[in-house]
Amino acid sequence: MTTKPNRHSKKRLSLSRRLQFSSAAAIGFGLVAMVALDILLLPLVMKIPRELYLMGFIAAIPGQGIKSESQGVRINSLGMTGTAPSGPKWENEIRILTLGGSVMMNRNMTERLEAKLNDASSQKVQILGAGLSGHDTRSSVIKFDYLARYDFDYVLIYHGINDLWNNHVAPDEFRIDYSHRCPWNRRNVILDNSLLCRLAFNGWPRTKPQTVVNGSGFKSAETLSKNLGDLIHKIDQYQIVTKPTYQTIQIGQDLHLEELGIIASMNHSCQPNTIIDTSSLTIRAIRDIAVGEDLSFFYPSTEWEMDRPFVCLCGTPQCIRLVAGARYLSIDVLRNYFINQHIRELIASALAESTCLAPFAPGILDLSRPGYVPNGRA
Repeated sequence: MTTKPNRHSKKRLSLSRRLQFSSAAAIGFGLVAMVALDILLLPLVMKIPRELYLMGFIAAIPGQGIKSESQGVRINSLGMTGTAPSGPKWENEIRILTLGGSVMMNRNMTERLEAKLNDASSQKVQILGAGLSGHDTRSSVIKFDYLARYDFDYVLIYHGINDLWNNHVAPDEFRIDYSHRCPWNRRNVILDNSLLCRLAFNGWPRTKPQTVVNGSGFKSAETLSKNLGDLIHKIDQYQIVTKPTYQTIQIGQDLHLEELGIIASMNHSCQPNTIIDTSSLTIRAIRDIAVGEDLSFFYPSTEWEMDRPFVCLCGTPQCIRLVAGARYLSIDVLRNYFINQHIRELIASALAESTCLAPFAPGILDLSRPGYVPNGRA
């Protein structure tokens, strides 16, 4: 006995197949669209080569300038500073790669170093500056893996405080690849090959861990209580320069100390918790300091005339408002703070040049009046 096909079953089967085909077509179209967006459209919109963007560490879009101490520098085709290598290396050509943080990028270091080496060498020297602001040892490893194809003869590496930021976090927030501070440090097959996945991962809301150091100052790693005058840091690695910058401290009339570690990250305060003693090259506490509190000092205690004056907005009763150096403050204000010997001598010298104030000059070298804090102790 045979049964006749049910026409309703045929319709249901036909409809099911059409739905399957439509779903497969939609999925296929979606995948093609995603691939086209990932490979073609996004690089056009971002104006950055796809491979370069996936590498992840560039200063700016190629051809643009950058807002930093490297004023007037143009970004090369690799999104970095200096000379971008192209093609095979010539026999008389020396290629150098620099890696590190802002110290390796600021003040036109790549361009100045390349010019000096070319003046001193009979061979053509090309330097690719891959040292960029905020970068750490992890990002340098990633950049080196990407750039090693260019057959560099020498690699210059300098890292410092950025790795300190990365390591001073709570143990449960620390990630061995440093991705807790920078999502670009997370690497895997998907993130290394898909712009969409990389954009989604980097843009995912996340809370950056609190560190001992933040972007604007150096913080205390422990509670400093009842230890006024205790040594916080001994300055033992530095360079003496004759021109001040915003990262130097003055130690004499025309002498300035450049130490790109703790000092470069310490903020000014009209109510400081430390002093910098330029005679002993030490940083000492002058009041209780809580965990996580910014370490600060009174900038005019070391600076006669600052390279970059600014307006202080601390709002404390003793706020001096304009922070431009000791030269622009009255004796009554300065006597409330620890003042280094070279600043006292510069004050005395300035007063000695004035006929009516010359008799007071010898006493200025002491400044021991009510409110003055001798030797940094309360």
